[in-house]
Amino acid sequence: MNASVDARADLLAGLLSLARDVSQARSEDLAAYAIVNQTFQLLPYHLALLWQPSDVGGGRVTHASGLARIEGDSPFVLWMNALAAHRVNQVPEARTQAAALGPDDFPERLASQWSEWLPAHLLWLPLPSPGEPWPGVMCLARATPFEPHEVALLQEAAIFHGHALWGWQRQHRNWRARLRKRWSSRRLRFGVLALSLLLLLPLRMSVVVSGEVVALAPLVLAAPADAPISAVLVRPNQAVKTGQALFALDDTGVRNRLAVAAKSLDIARADWLRSSQKGFSDDGSRADVAALSARIEEKQAELAYLGELVQRLTVKAPADGVVVFSDPLDLVGKPVVTGEHIMTLADPARVALQAWLPPADAIALVPGAQMSLSLHTAPLASVPATLDDSSYETETAPEGGSAYRLRGHFTAQPPQLGLKGTVRLYGERAPLAYHMLRRPLAALRRLIGV
Repeated sequence: MNASVDARADLLAGLLSLARDVSQARSEDLAAYAIVNQTFQLLPYHLALLWQPSDVGGGRVTHASGLARIEGDSPFVLWMNALAAHRVNQVPEARTQAAALGPDDFPERLASQWSEWLPAHLLWLPLPSPGEPWPGVMCLARATPFEPHEVALLQEAAIFHGHALWGWQRQHRNWRARLRKRWSSRRLRFGVLALSLLLLLPLRMSVVVSGEVVALAPLVLAAPADAPISAVLVRPNQAVKTGQALFALDDTGVRNRLAVAAKSLDIARADWLRSSQKGFSDDGSRADVAALSARIEEKQAELAYLGELVQRLTVKAPADGVVVFSDPLDLVGKPVVTGEHIMTLADPARVALQAWLPPADAIALVPGAQMSLSLHTAPLASVPATLDDSSYETETAPEGGSAYRLRGHFTAQPPQLGLKGTVRLYGERAPLAYHMLRRPLAALRRLIGV
């Protein structure tokens, strides 16, 4: 009597211990692992499997006793999946009633491999749950038959096994169920279809950059000599005529050189005259006459050059136009060298559109692409233009940073020279989705370095 009571107490303690381990598992995987392995505390078996149905039909073996991982494409797992699917599809009570199975309960194509994979006796033990989703089936296999009291004990254990798995699966699959329910709505399907069509709508690529109206083929006015600028005779953006004086360089140094050259010429002439007179009686002096004549020619050329340079120290306009420079106070007193750029002479009737395109905003552009300029002075109107060329490499933009220089010509009445604004550049057509994702994808590529 005492032995029977002790056996029942041990059995109850094992059942409670198993229930605690399964219910306190921290994930569905750990709960399933405890089910197939620790049920051995209640009764011995050779193999325990957990088969769970799939959301899209069928099912698969997810856990097996003694194994940490199941290879889904192994022959045994494929055969067991087919065995369980046949049982669920062919027997209506397979989801609710336990059954002792053998090879005779299955068709020949499955029964012929029974002895290769399983012992003689298999207990089919459905796991109950209070609702959907159905947790699945626990299959226990051993060489000896399962007694009725063992089946009853396992059915009690199956109750908390099923509740534990149902809780995890319900938590994981709630979002799937809601998604399927919402997708069944015709309004949602129509909205998704309309959004997909909208994202495929082809739109022209465009980018907005800074730009200005610049002179087309301007004349560069450079310093004719090394000297400081003594005076600026015009105002910025002033219209000038051909021959009008623009600025003057300090002529002190050049005039001193001119005076020295004149004295040097007088000395050379005096030396030539003396040698010529002595040449009648002195053969050596007669031989120096040719060299002194060449020296006189050299000094005359130098004097003529300096005289011309004095005239050119006052720079005059070579043609009609508008002088472009910043501020006269920045130029007066500034020492310059020969060839240094001082100001520009532009024809106000011949202007072009210049824009600066940062590399981060670059799009595919070809000559002939459409451009439009919105001036800061007239932001509600735009002037159309056409792209002529773009620089191959980036340059330093006036506002700082590197950018590609773009040049285009106006196709309508050009605006005034020097005005600035924003330029919109138009490229090829691309789907709306590409417009929306172009910058995020570019930023992602820079972030991950692909």
